[in-house]
Amino acid sequence: MGRLFVGPTQWAVADQPTLRTGAFFIQIASTNFRAMFFPGNAFSLESAVFWTIRSRGERDRPVDNADLERGVNTLPVLDADLRAIGDTDFYNDWLLRQNDDDYWGVVDGIKRAQTIQAPVLLLAGWFDPFLPSQLDDYTTIKKHADPAVARETRLIIGPWAHAISRGMPGSTAENPYRVASIEPALSWFDHHLGVSRDSLDMPPVRLFVMGINQWRDENEWPLQRTRYKRFHMHSFGDAHHMFGSGRLDTIPPHTPEQPDMYTYDPLNPTPTAGGAMLGPRAGVKRQNEIEERSDVLIYTSDRLEKAIEITGPIKAVLYVSTDAPHTDFTAKLVDVYPDSSAYNLSDGILRRAYVDRNSPVQIEVVLWPTSHVFLPGHRMRVEISSSNFPRYDRNFNTGNLSPRATQTQKASQRVYHSKQYPSYVLLPVIP
Repeated sequence: MGRLFVGPTQWAVADQPTLRTGAFFIQIASTNFRAMFFPGNAFSLESAVFWTIRSRGERDRPVDNADLERGVNTLPVLDADLRAIGDTDFYNDWLLRQNDDDYWGVVDGIKRAQTIQAPVLLLAGWFDPFLPSQLDDYTTIKKHADPAVARETRLIIGPWAHAISRGMPGSTAENPYRVASIEPALSWFDHHLGVSRDSLDMPPVRLFVMGINQWRDENEWPLQRTRYKRFHMHSFGDAHHMFGSGRLDTIPPHTPEQPDMYTYDPLNPTPTAGGAMLGPRAGVKRQNEIEERSDVLIYTSDRLEKAIEITGPIKAVLYVSTDAPHTDFTAKLVDVYPDSSAYNLSDGILRRAYVDRNSPVQIEVVLWPTSHVFLPGHRMRVEISSSNFPRYDRNFNTGNLSPRATQTQKASQRVYHSKQYPSYVLLPVIP
């Protein structure tokens, strides 16, 4: 059992039949490190630099925020570790070997989730960078592992970052990660190691539903009763400021609408506020200051008359254009409280090339899975931009993807929302 390095250690032996393990308890770790480091093809810069500072040398060390800031703001990005704490070979490997299947095959193994030899209890967090790949492990086990292993495997997802407890807005309840990482182990191992002859009284899935801040038992992931619903983006072409006409609703565009435009400057990127990262800056943070920037598009629903729960995977389907050969688009799902305070729930990024510049193209930005209830009087909001820095590294818009690159150029970005190009976010609504 265990978290952090002990999680990957368990996965490294999980497919070995000679081990004769009774059960695993793997916390905030997955079989896919490459997916954690390169979500949407961008680089998880803050997580990588934080890890590098903390784990350079024989013992973990405290991470000084000044070291972290110095590292993430370094160009080229390959020198971030050098400026933060000193040159580190594993940081360099992550960047230089992004597309090296042999390197990641050694790190992540081959089909470990399918060939795991014993039941596993997976503990995950809504703001942990390993969450999407850890959920992939769970669904893979359930579908493809030995039936006896699949039947006994369990999943718990709480309101945590990476081994860190995060407070929820409006909640005084405590859900300390440290307790959660130990408490389930007692009944779990008593059952699987034969200490107790009682049946395992543990649901297949246990979720913390944010917004109402309650735990709930479920039978599967994703939930079978999910109704995926499109929430469309609209505006008169002025969604790039707080008092623009950007709105979010379930009605597809049926009249001509002007696209929203903004300029993305890699030397002045949209800053990160919370999200799924390593370190204490992860979690739920207020977004209002970020929403005042001209390079952030804002689409907001009317105040809700009834509560809406979303639990499951999320994606934004956007029609975009750019004058850059290569650039990023980001999406963020936000809960706007009655006092107009805006808090992040989930975000994602897509990095890719654009051959037909200035021509609309459909893209999909995959956001982090979540479970949250938007309460009556609240509003749902989607933010679109081209950076979320330093959660993700910056795209320089030049097409040069080398981690040694330093030259940048500005990019003119457009997001379309019309009958022909209906941009929307697809949300997993729970009846």
